[in-house]
Amino acid sequence: MYGEFQDKQPAKKKLKTAEGKSRCYRFNNSWLQDLRFKDWLTKRETKTDNKNEYAFCKVCNMSLVAHKNDLSKHQLTERHQNNMKQIACNAKITDMITKRGGEATKRAEIKLCGLLAVNNLPFLLMDTLAPLCANIFPGSNIAKDLSMKRTKATACMKEALGKNFKKQLSTELQEPGRFFSIIMDETTDKSTSKQCAFTVIFFKESVKTRFFDMVETPNGDAETLFNTLKGVIVKQNIPLSNLVGYSSDTTNVMFGEHNSVVS
Repeated sequence: MYGEFQDKQPAKKKLKTAEGKSRCYRFNNSWLQDLRFKDWLTKRETKTDNKNEYAFCKVCNMSLVAHKNDLSKHQLTERHQNNMKQIACNAKITDMITKRGGEATKRAEIKLCGLLAVNNLPFLLMDTLAPLCANIFPGSNIAKDLSMKRTKATACMKEALGKNFKKQLSTELQEPGRFFSIIMDETTDKSTSKQCAFTVIFFKESVKTRFFDMVETPNGDAETLFNTLKGVIVKQNIPLSNLVGYSSDTTNVMFGEHNSVVS
């Protein structure tokens, strides 16, 4: 529609002041917020051979004198009003595109990942579960938009749910007076790198037990295990003064009288 209009140069207006000098017109940026003009008005950036600035009508594709009275008159012209009606009837490209993966769908996918975690189910189940939901609930747009299988479920669990709950737990344990106990357990399989798993127990409205962290250690001697225990707490900015209890298996490296984690 816009191509059929010529970029017309408006007739030059010259108003003389009391001293007899020509008046220069300046574009007022506040017009862009005026409800009468903001849908079609913009400033013309093309330089002219005089000092005047010009407005530009986007729907009529023509320049206008930067004068509020002229803008108001142009708004009332038959040509402008017809063009505005045609613009109002045009559908936006963004409205023609079906949006997928909205907030409701994202929440559904996260809840399905939570289902796997809470019930200790395999990620492989998602290859069947998501298509099954779409088949069972054909009238649900949320079910139709589900696009999660094992790979995406794994990433969602590690990068979204896991990190979010870990941050939430750390924030709770950072509170002054939020005392907690920690349970430490190390692997004994010499064929792989040693790992230490940590669980915390604390009170918040009720006694809560939460998985805290799992890290690898270069070896299983007492000093290394002690530094690992201290490191996982300090790394998350949790004050050591909040730690009031420690538990693990009763091996010498953990509870021995000499050279143990406890000692």
